[in-house]
Amino acid sequence: MSTNSFAQPTFSAENYRAYRPRYPDRLYTDILEYHDSHGGKRGSALDLGCGPGTVTESLTAFFDKVVGVDPGQGMVDVATKLAKTLTLEGKSLEYVVGSAEDIPASDSSVDLITSGTSAHWFPANWWQSAARVLRPGGTVAIFTYGRPFVPSHVHPEAAKITERISSWRSDPDIAPHIQEGNKVAEHLFDDLPLPDPNSGEWGGVERRVWNRDGHDENQEPYMTAKATLSALKASSATSGPTYRWRQANPDKVGTDQDPLERHTKELKEISGWTDDQVVEIGMAFVLIMVKRL
Repeated sequence: MSTNSFAQPTFSAENYRAYRPRYPDRLYTDILEYHDSHGGKRGSALDLGCGPGTVTESLTAFFDKVVGVDPGQGMVDVATKLAKTLTLEGKSLEYVVGSAEDIPASDSSVDLITSGTSAHWFPANWWQSAARVLRPGGTVAIFTYGRPFVPSHVHPEAAKITERISSWRSDPDIAPHIQEGNKVAEHLFDDLPLPDPNSGEWGGVERRVWNRDGHDENQEPYMTAKATLSALKASSATSGPTYRWRQANPDKVGTDQDPLERHTKELKEISGWTDDQVVEIGMAFVLIMVKRL
């Protein structure tokens, strides 16, 4: 298992919360339609690898008790602080430090487990822990966004800009800091270990994929984000590879030797965008759901 950069004390959970894109409302509709159709209850939900609580908070609209679990104390601290500002009449929301391989919950006590852009960091045996804490009829829903793209209506050079964005992964400075988990997410969980449907514990796996190959004139993007170029740059700074490069090269951060600075400059040259230009991007997306028998 790769080192979890997001659990490091020097990683900014505040920046992660501020700049990472939000999941679309339709995601929760899709998950709950699947969950309800299989007889799932809406008592308790657990968000695994919750980070600063973005998904966890959304689940409080649908479940009576919601728990966010993350291995990073910094993430849990930020999520807990923000939770105190929420009004949750008749609801329960809490955050705890914990791991996917040993989920801090009682046996058969959870109706739904979610994991947003984090399951690629879990060990393969985490499914045993999920089976232990889920009630029969419960659901695991894991999802992630993959490569970003610029829709064709946004810019006449949309394809060229998208290609430049994608080239980030092959940058000679960034490439050594890309871990296996990053690749699993980028490939939309194609290589993610999933439960055996013949185990007697799990039903069949349902996989839904959108925009695997980027912009498609015949397919509306499932997940989009609108932000200034400056904010998108700040979002890129919260990625694991960028964080690891900056930890290894603190004296080069913000200089012309910083690959993020170089990359942003190239995007500006191609697009003509300025730092305060509001940019619309789409993202490849995958949602995987499986029922506990």
